[in-house]
Amino acid sequence: MAYRHTYSCQTIDENDIEAVTQVLRSDFLTQGPIVQRFESEVAASVGAEFAISVNNATAGLHLALAALDVAEGDWVWTTTNTFVATVNTILMRKAQVKLIDIDIRSFNMDLDRLECELEIARKSKRLPRALIAVHFAGNPMDMRRLGELSNRFQFKIIEDASHAFGSSISGKPIGSCNLSAACIFSFHPVKPITTAEGGVVTTNDSSLYAKLQLMRSHGIQRSQTDNVPSWHYNQVTEGWNYRMPDLNAALGISQLKKSEKFIKKRHALRNCYQRQLEGTSIWLQQPLPDSGSSEHLCVLRFESKKIRDQVNIKLQQKNIGTNFHYIPVYRHTYHQRLGTPEQFPNSETYYQSALTVPLHVKLEENEVIEICQEIIKAF
Repeated sequence: MAYRHTYSCQTIDENDIEAVTQVLRSDFLTQGPIVQRFESEVAASVGAEFAISVNNATAGLHLALAALDVAEGDWVWTTTNTFVATVNTILMRKAQVKLIDIDIRSFNMDLDRLECELEIARKSKRLPRALIAVHFAGNPMDMRRLGELSNRFQFKIIEDASHAFGSSISGKPIGSCNLSAACIFSFHPVKPITTAEGGVVTTNDSSLYAKLQLMRSHGIQRSQTDNVPSWHYNQVTEGWNYRMPDLNAALGISQLKKSEKFIKKRHALRNCYQRQLEGTSIWLQQPLPDSGSSEHLCVLRFESKKIRDQVNIKLQQKNIGTNFHYIPVYRHTYHQRLGTPEQFPNSETYYQSALTVPLHVKLEENEVIEICQEIIKAF
């Protein structure tokens, strides 16, 4: 179905097209200078020492876990409310997964629940080696508190910021890695900016950066000495082909120039939803007071499944696109061993009552008002 208003989409202009066309006319479609330039500009944008581009955020998560030496037998914890790729990358390392329930207001990991589970895990000597913190819909987690827990219980933080390019917490951009080992962005078409497909890992750790670079390209080292042939190469560690082509990086450079404008527009649209739905029994995601969200998604929560479903049907009938983010990880057939609905009451409440409605840069405020009117009519 072709929706009048899709829940999200990319915004591409002639400058983006020209940037990609220039690479098509150049000598390098991949492994060229445009990738390095994109990495430098992303690092500068978020205030990180290093950035390494990858072909998608899933690859970035896997790469970060591998570079941190997460291995079989290790525990890695994350949230129930994330795309399955987050958990899949942990399993790719043959590590063990533990899920933590969400806070029903922020839709992010419940840090009170996390602290309780960490105390229990310390007694049983099953503390996590790493924790993947998901900034859901662009809404940052409380990184200060998470950092304190990381220090107390000695685990590494990896930020899954697939939704959060342009977000900030306590005046620090997400991606600055002041409290985490690494941060991963996604630049899929529906994200705040796009490279078509692609992602970036940021870090401030030079040794971790060197490992990320090596593992991103098959674990291969090239010769650096005069007495070895220039074509000589040697695989010295595990690795994969996770490189980003120059075509994608060129699009990313062009999109970066517009990122502040894009985020400002998303904030205006989100505020419009807030105003139009004020006084109803509909809840929007609640951010921390000192945070800034990229507003990647607009997720509404209703009083019941019945009302949510009524609204969804009404919007679909009006050719207004909706979606749901996310089916709890443990509800997928492949991941049922990770828990049962009874163990995650907040996730279940969210699952039964939430709906993603349109929010993207091509949308206008008068269209948001129209969408809200249809929502209210559906009650």
